[in-house]
Formats: sequence, C-alpha cells, structure tokens
Amino acid sequence: MKVDFCTIVSGTVGSYKKWADAVGDQSFTFDNLLPYFKKSIKFTPPNLAKLGPGVTVPYDPSAFGQGGPVHVSYSNFYQPISPYINKAFKALGLNQILGFNSGKLIGYSHLTDAIDPQAETRSSAETSFLAEAVQTTTLQIYKQTLAKKIVFSGKKATGVQVTNAGVPYTISARKEVSLAAGVVSEQSGARVGPKASLSKLGITSVSDLKGVGQNLWVRCKTLQTS
Repeated sequence: MKVDFCTIVSGTVGSYKKWADAVGDQSFTFDNLLPYFKKSIKFTPPNLAKLGPGVTVPYDPSAFGQGGPVHVSYSNFYQPISPYINKAFKALGLNQILGFNSGKLIGYSHLTDAIDPQAETRSSAETSFLAEAVQTTTLQIYKQTLAKKIVFSGKKATGVQVTNAGVPYTISARKEVSLAAGVVSEQSGARVGPKASLSKLGITSVSDLKGVGQNLWVRCKTLQTS
C-alpha cells in the first residue's frame, strides 16, 4: 500500500522576521501569521494507544487551532527504528523540541501531517477547504471541464474559455477571475506573468508581472508500507 501525505511544518521566527523586514510589512512576522495558520487547522493530538507502549509525542498545543477544515495530526504508524534515530540525534548534541510548528526548527521531533487521524487519509485542499465551501456557500463546480484560456478586455479578465466533452464555451465573470495552478497547467492561457518567460513559449503577455509563477515549491513525502 502506498500512502501519500504532506508534512505540516512552519518556518522559523527568524525567517518570517526576515521576510517582514524585506517587504517592509511587519504583518508577515510569525506571531502575526500564527492566528491565520491556526484558523485553517483542525488539530487532533497523537493517538498514543495506536503508536504503542513507551512512545511519547511531545508537542505544543498553542501552535494549533481546532475550528479549521484542514485535519492536522500524527501518523498512527511508528517506525521501529525511530528510538535509535532519537539516540543518534542526542549523540550529535541536538535536543528534542515540541514539534516543528512553533517557529523553531533546530532539534528533533515527530512531524505533523495533513492527515485525517480517523481514516488515516490525506486531508487535502479538496477534502477540507473545497468540501466545506460546497456545503456552506453557493460555490458551483464544473466537473470534467478544462480551462483553456482566460478572456481579457484589455488587461481586465472578463471570463474563461473552457471545454467539456470536447464542447467549447465561455464562463463569464461578473466580479473577478482567480487562477489556481496556472504555473502547473499549460492549458491555463493566463498570459499574465514575466513577458520574457512567456514569449519563449510563444505566449503573448497581456500584463508583464515578473513575480507570477516564480519560485514554486512543493514539499511532500511518501510512506511506503506493505
């Protein structure tokens, strides 16, 4: 069996401070961002009964929220080699810390994951944010529909050209067009971004925004079990 999930790790207090200083906005410090991190989270403490006798999982409860849609917890699977890894860290002079969600990363600890602790399944953007939005808002989803091109009037996005079962049509926007994963899909037709980069792909830039689509990082891990 192959289980995919994403580790939940916060940056350090110092890294967020550096970010805030670089952009001249102190709202980007760790203490100011933490309430928003917690707002998204539904935290479940580790299930020590499933982890086995003698296993302890120190963590900082103040780093987590309870009312958000994203399940955050610990895997119920404990690697037999883990106690020996802990001893190795101690031998190297590292100290055990209360997780990697409180603005400190120097040390060793258990990792939290975006995982539903009951079913041991990944808590993804679809199963958390989207599922909640479907139930609580007027959000309408167009299934099996591929976005081909954003329709512009000058530099203003007015809709999206799409196809469904090979049938093309346009979805018009009354307020705004929000593009997600455009840096991944070549079908987006956004035409918004660094002019030099888009021109290399034969795409005419509507708006030369140099930061769009840059520095994409995805950090996930895979646990292989039998």
